[in-house]
Amino acid sequence: DVLDVHHELLDLNQDLQKKKSINIELYSNELRYSEQLNILLNLLLEKKLHGKLLDHLYAVYKPLIQSNPDLLHLWCEIVISNKHRKFYDQLKSFLVEHQSMGVYLYYEMMHSKNKILIQNCKEAYNQVKHELDANLKTVLQDLFSGSG
Repeated sequence: DVLDVHHELLDLNQDLQKKKSINIELYSNELRYSEQLNILLNLLLEKKLHGKLLDHLYAVYKPLIQSNPDLLHLWCEIVISNKHRKFYDQLKSFLVEHQSMGVYLYYEMMHSKNKILIQNCKEAYNQVKHELDANLKTVLQDLFSGSG
């Protein structure tokens, strides 16, 4: 099931890259388990995905993504790698709500060379820095100062 959905999404992504308007519809069975979605998101992580496909993917799997911090973390990685602005607020929310899981995302956002991602990253840090563990705070301060 996962590989079927993966191949179908990649085919749709290719079509979207070629044509501006296409009806996004998945014909394979929708994944029902978080483990399946975890595999799919990991497979998609290194791909450049069209914004419309990301929107559709999130619409279909939002309940699973929102209910599982690990899936939400993977989703955030996909948003960062594809620089999909529609979900930037979600990144900031994740960093605030799941502080211990956000170090990798802070790093990815700061090294994205995207001014908006960097700004959101710093805003999230400023919002929670008084609550952070001392070691995590030091790591993030080093990252922001350029030595991380």
